[in-house]
Amino acid sequence: MKNSSGFNLGLILPIVINFAFLISCNQDEIIVENYNIVGKWKYVDVSDSIDHYEHLLIFESDSTFKYKISDFKSVSIPDMPSPFYGLFTTENYVGKYTINGNNLNMNADSLYFRYEIFDLSTSIKIDVSFYDACIFTIVDTVLTLNYTTYKANKPIVNMRAFVKSNE
Repeated sequence: MKNSSGFNLGLILPIVINFAFLISCNQDEIIVENYNIVGKWKYVDVSDSIDHYEHLLIFESDSTFKYKISDFKSVSIPDMPSPFYGLFTTENYVGKYTINGNNLNMNADSLYFRYEIFDLSTSIKIDVSFYDACIFTIVDTVLTLNYTTYKANKPIVNMRAFVKSNE
């Protein structure tokens, strides 16, 4: 029997199924997809000297993260006419992150520490949380973290902006 009304159920049915799927999704999952925090984010802590820190946050889709902090500085070495400048230490924190709305929690369970110029490294088990009371936003290629630190038990609001990295 042919449908003479011009209504094609074969085209409408997939749209209805997709709509029902989107409505049934957990709201947190939708927020994570919209923010697209997964990827690499870089922050460079610049001072007046040539010494500086580079921070690289890597968020994976399986809720794990890596936080790499690299310390670049000039170091005087005996018997050298001028200071040596380069990567001095690297800290690699590894752990899990959770997102609830736009709240971000990052808890590291391992630290890999390396003295680059001495070729020494160690790893330890830790329990460290980063960026207390952190609220994040992403606009274009900038991840902004608004978080709290405590100085003399007084809460201080801080902000740090990371840029999407291809590193």
